[in-house]
Amino acid sequence: MRNNDYAKYSCGVNSFRTLPKEGQCYLINSEVGPLTYFVLDSYNDPLARALKEEKPTILSEAFNYIHFLNLSMKNYIMLDIGANLGIYSLPFAKNGYEVVAFEANRQNCTQIRASIEKNNLNVSVIEKAVTETSGTYRFVEAGPYGHLENSFLNDNSSASIIEGTSIDDWYASADCKGRIRAIKIDIEGGELDAIKGMKNLIVAENHPLIYMEINTWCLAWNNITAKHIWDEIKSVGYWPYRMVSIDILEKLSPDADIQQSVVMNYMMINDNDEILKRKTVISQQSDIDDSFFSKGIASTNPCETYAVAYTILQHPRLLKHKEMERFAEKLSNQNDDMNKKICEEIYRELF
Repeated sequence: MRNNDYAKYSCGVNSFRTLPKEGQCYLINSEVGPLTYFVLDSYNDPLARALKEEKPTILSEAFNYIHFLNLSMKNYIMLDIGANLGIYSLPFAKNGYEVVAFEANRQNCTQIRASIEKNNLNVSVIEKAVTETSGTYRFVEAGPYGHLENSFLNDNSSASIIEGTSIDDWYASADCKGRIRAIKIDIEGGELDAIKGMKNLIVAENHPLIYMEINTWCLAWNNITAKHIWDEIKSVGYWPYRMVSIDILEKLSPDADIQQSVVMNYMMINDNDEILKRKTVISQQSDIDDSFFSKGIASTNPCETYAVAYTILQHPRLLKHKEMERFAEKLSNQNDDMNKKICEEIYRELF
């Protein structure tokens, strides 16, 4: 046995060990016992690579969410919207939740179903995209970046026809009334439509906690910004918070209009939720614009450069920031095939 077969990892409140691989199954010894993830040998997206490279710290966010909730899990349901390989679904189910996993990518569904069978867990997989309105859609399968077709990426040739459902349409006939306590949403730019399509559930289930990833690059594909999501989530009775730790929340400033990093996770919480009484709430830092430019200039990811440029285009006041000249120089030198054209167009429009 190799020495690193049982290498330990620390991830906040979590500790994991990678166990020896068995075929296409990757075993992780978590704080609630072994979890087996089935990953095809041919599958090489970032989450799959993390499992194959014995980096089970990718599960840390799921366990932090579980610890944050700190609930007796019996009879509770968790909705995993954008389940991918089950990075959230399996830990929640292992902790006693009944999980409903929504996933549009057929290959991901095959793998998560195999993982469910290996672990003998209570997870239902719904092979559909989550949308505002139920119907058929064109979907691009791109591992963890799978998304509904859009004009920006010009990916029409690789799109396939899939079914999409609003959460409210699913909820109308689901046997889960009064038991949904946790929701996770990570659907590469489709988060706004997902929220618009679950308003009935939100009211009926008394505002379940929503843990959401917002990726401003993906949002830009659909000509929307983080503020569009914040405004929508506030309109249905939530406020966005950033989970600093399982006991500390940073509350989004009422006048916040940009996201300081391209990818950020938020906990959407209703003001009357009892969980706020058990947490320490701090105010958001005041230098968001400075942080936004600092991270944008430092990033080596061309997709992030595009996302920062798009955000500036939507918020002209940022053009007057002291770091705008440095960022403009970076923007003018983009060579990435996917983002170069749009960055050049934005550069011309900005200047």
